Amino acid sequence: MPTFKVTLKTVNGVNCLDVDDANNANHIPQSPQAQMLTWQLEGNAAAGSFCAVDGTPPGFAWVTNPPPSSTIFSSPSRSPNGNTLTISDLNNSSSTQGTWKYKVCATVGGTTYCTQATSLAATTNDPTIRNT
Repeated sequence: MPTFKVTLKTVNGVNCLDVDDANNANHIPQSPQAQMLTWQLEGNAAAGSFCAVDGTPPGFAWVTNPPPSSTIFSSPSRSPNGNTLTISDLNNSSSTQGTWKYKVCATVGGTTYCTQATSLAATTNDPTIRNT
């Protein structure tokens, strides 16, 4: 059950949130049981709090290609202090496999940052969840 560390990062001069999914931590294998996915604000973002994304609380939104069924992922929930988000992922068959882009947003030091950042080269850096 992965925990994704979320920190502030500067990409081509733009400050944004960065989700550490090193070593394919975002690849979720099939399991008959739902698996809990957790995002934790850490390091230079530790004092922050996840906040609404495009008007939708609690700080998580699908960017493109939302999951085909509401039974794969639960609604996100935020911890009481706001520095942790959790979602359950029921990847239990071939119909729950896929890759989905998402973004998270948090307020740190009075400024809101999101993972979706457009670089000077007009590319985006969106994290994904990949059910394998």
